[in-house]
Amino acid sequence: MEGQVISWGWPIIIYLFLGGLAGGAYIIAALADLCDIDEDKLIGKIGFTVAFIGIVIGALCLISDLGRPERFLNIIKVYKFTSPMSVGVWGVIVFTVFSILSILMIFGKSKDSKGIWKLGYYISLVIPRKAVNAIGLTVGVFLAGYTGVLLTETSRPFWSDTPFLGALFLASGVSTAIAFIYFFYGMMRNDEIGQRNKYKLKLVDNMAIIAEIVILIFMLIQLSNIGHLKYLKHYTAMFWIGVVVVGLIIPLLWNFVSLIGYRIQGKKLKTNFIIPILILIGGFLLRYVVVMAGQS
Repeated sequence: MEGQVISWGWPIIIYLFLGGLAGGAYIIAALADLCDIDEDKLIGKIGFTVAFIGIVIGALCLISDLGRPERFLNIIKVYKFTSPMSVGVWGVIVFTVFSILSILMIFGKSKDSKGIWKLGYYISLVIPRKAVNAIGLTVGVFLAGYTGVLLTETSRPFWSDTPFLGALFLASGVSTAIAFIYFFYGMMRNDEIGQRNKYKLKLVDNMAIIAEIVILIFMLIQLSNIGHLKYLKHYTAMFWIGVVVVGLIIPLLWNFVSLIGYRIQGKKLKTNFIIPILILIGGFLLRYVVVMAGQS
């Protein structure tokens, strides 16, 4: 019903952002490990850590929005396949488990590992690390996209009439995750291997940004056709400047220039922190605009 009252504020916005970031970080870390892209597994170590921390903080925000922790426990006790909230909560739980397993196993790769990381080595003797990451990859895709699907399952017109939100949040989650991983990776490694991996991260980031732009275009066309662009009227400046220009266009152009300079002119990829920050800002504002516009 269009008149349904939904009051979602900062906790849900933060949860949607961190859920997408966590899912995207796991996707990138798992792909880097499965494809043997990163020789010392630094991308995997950063990515899986970001995934775990992101989903834990996001889950705490979700519990906070529910008001009482027991409501969260009730959702866990009774699984309903037809309930988007129930499916989402269990998705968070399963994703958290895989994040923990992946962290333990990538930090504890040998029997010489110390402390808690040695547990990861023993786990890998029973379950291959790449098998865990391959399964976890599908869970990460689900989590990153589900944060958008959750909104479409409500009865609010702006959300329920926008089937592109799942794909949009998935692409955005991957892009913001790469920005976050690149931010830390750039500080830790800038040798020849680091240069190659930063090139790959930027290349995939541009693919995610282009996908995000294409999905946004289709979404705006659809919203325009059904007269729902009116929901964005209070957030027009924030959307076009913050989300599109700051979070998408500027990073896309900057990455293209950097990639061309590295590939054709042999220029080193500098550890630039401004672009990752812009992408993170744009990704957060995207969730803010979508959540707030859907309640207007």
